[in-house]
Amino acid sequence: MYKPKEGSTTHLHLGTTELQVGEYVELEFVVDESTDMEAVLKAIIAVHHYEEPIIHFNQIQTTRADYDPNSDNRNRWWNEKEA
Repeated sequence: MYKPKEGSTTHLHLGTTELQVGEYVELEFVVDESTDMEAVLKAIIAVHHYEEPIIHFNQIQTTRADYDPNSDNRNRWWNEKEA
């Protein structure tokens, strides 16, 4: 949902400042910590189709389970009893 501001490009294209409801596309990607995020931001803004894209930058840390098929950890899927 969004509401175009008076005089904005969206207002001029739609001819209204009424609340708009529509579908959207959400892109999510992971980049290495050495990535130039300023360049990423500039690239997104340069190709975005309207005035103010919604952009969230989140720093994340992830782990990977140490897969060991011989583990007796009862919380691992390979130790579940068959139904």
